[in-house]
Amino acid sequence: MAHNDLLIEIQSEYCFRPQECFNSYEEFLAKMEQHSSKDLVYYWRRDSRTIEGAALKTSRPIAPALRYYSVRYSCIFGGQKFEPKSSGAKKLRQSIRNDCPAYIALRASKCGQQLVVISVSNIHNHDISVENTRNLAHTKKLSSDMKHEVNVLLMHNVDKKLIREYVRLKDGKELTTKDLCNIVASLRKNVLPVDSSSQSSKTAELTSKLINYISHHEGSIPIKALESANEIVGLDVPEAAESVFSEMVEERLLEDFDEDDSRDCGGNLAESNHEYVIQIVDDVPREEEIPLVTKCQSRIQERRTRTRWKAPSCFACGSNNRLVRAQLEVLRARRDKLREQTALLRLKKRKLQLEIEVLNRTCT
Repeated sequence: MAHNDLLIEIQSEYCFRPQECFNSYEEFLAKMEQHSSKDLVYYWRRDSRTIEGAALKTSRPIAPALRYYSVRYSCIFGGQKFEPKSSGAKKLRQSIRNDCPAYIALRASKCGQQLVVISVSNIHNHDISVENTRNLAHTKKLSSDMKHEVNVLLMHNVDKKLIREYVRLKDGKELTTKDLCNIVASLRKNVLPVDSSSQSSKTAELTSKLINYISHHEGSIPIKALESANEIVGLDVPEAAESVFSEMVEERLLEDFDEDDSRDCGGNLAESNHEYVIQIVDDVPREEEIPLVTKCQSRIQERRTRTRWKAPSCFACGSNNRLVRAQLEVLRARRDKLREQTALLRLKKRKLQLEIEVLNRTCT
């Protein structure tokens, strides 16, 4: 890469060059994907004209494999600059776009059988590194198989920290908890309800598989994720993985203890709301079933000082808990009103019966 002040020009074998030809649109996308993965630059379709739209202005025959008569791709840090329409009272959302001049423009050839690069700019005005592209949506895009696995795990309420570590080890993608929450939100629209009788057993089975996979690949598991997994089911840890689990748990315990110790030494010992209990486990028989977390020599449990966060809506049917409670209150009020009306009708009935008895006596 050649640097010129704040401009960076990419010069590699994967870059696009003028008059470069492609026999199909898929061939162009394959070259662009290779260019993005090798040079860490990503593009979005800025402008395009389909073959059907171009047929209104030209009679040139174009192969259907090209898909577009003309198309222009711009760097995700540049392209179209949208002017704000607000008066300035509301704070505008920040954007990653900074008018990057890099682009790729293609057009169908005169014979209509190829896409030709008519102009290109490989000059970028932003830093290009792995750290800067790590949080981009393009680098977090999952394959179809991995996306299906993540959807199944989220549908059965598997711990999100375990899912993040599993995806990192298997697919090399650095997902965040917010990314998984966004996937859950998209699933709630078209998700099918899961049978409650088989949900707990399926969750335990999937959690056990994730724990075993992460342990065999020497991944890191947070303490809270292990504790939540231990609450779901007593996992049978393979003998080969027991030492790996002990090392991972001990390392995480030491890190947490060092952080809390350094924080308390700063004068906040009296203000700390966290209490810890250290439990030593010695010479436990192999035949007994022990929880996963107590298999290490020492353990630190953090006592919760607040209630656990509850989801505002049901994951299976998508109903809102507050809305359901409000509907129940309305139904209870209607029930009480009907009971009062029934009691009044019974009193009127008794009054009419007494009047009929009085009339019968007077007539006789």
